[in-house]
Amino acid sequence: MKKTAVALLALFTLWPLSACQKKPQSNAQTSSELPQPVASVHDLMLTIVDPTADSLWDSVGTIVTKAGIEERRPKNDAEWEVLRQKAILLTESANLLALKGRRVVNPGQITSDTGIEGVLGPEGIQKEVDAHFDQFRDKALAFQLASIKTLRAIEKKDPEEFVNVGGQLERACEGCHVAFWYPPSAKTKQ
Repeated sequence: MKKTAVALLALFTLWPLSACQKKPQSNAQTSSELPQPVASVHDLMLTIVDPTADSLWDSVGTIVTKAGIEERRPKNDAEWEVLRQKAILLTESANLLALKGRRVVNPGQITSDTGIEGVLGPEGIQKEVDAHFDQFRDKALAFQLASIKTLRAIEKKDPEEFVNVGGQLERACEGCHVAFWYPPSAKTKQ
């Protein structure tokens, strides 16, 4: 009886303490804990992709006007570094675009080209992306690869190569637009 009382006392004393121990946490995440897209594709285009690509394209080139010829080139290491930072942002934006589950537009949004003849509306674009997501991801990869070439040209501080790969970047962008933004009849003409 004395042994039973000691055992019960130990049980009731130690048992509550076991609740204080941390349970081992699993390293596995559920899909609801993984990063979830917040911004739409349209948001990413307006806030990251378009302004970043435009600033890169505008940074190197030859402008001919009545006043003469203007050669645009980065003039020092600091200017090249600014371009490098923009190219990194552009390169990584492809990962954001390719995140499964990202909507073309969020509820209540419309694309800036909604209603323009020859452009699918947000619902049509979303249907195309949903139906051909692997192709959409491939287009994002092509965009990323062209962005990486842009980054490498900037790291070499090579304006001529930068201009050449700028054309590849533009073709990668337009390749996605042709595949997903324009109606199927326009795609057959390409």
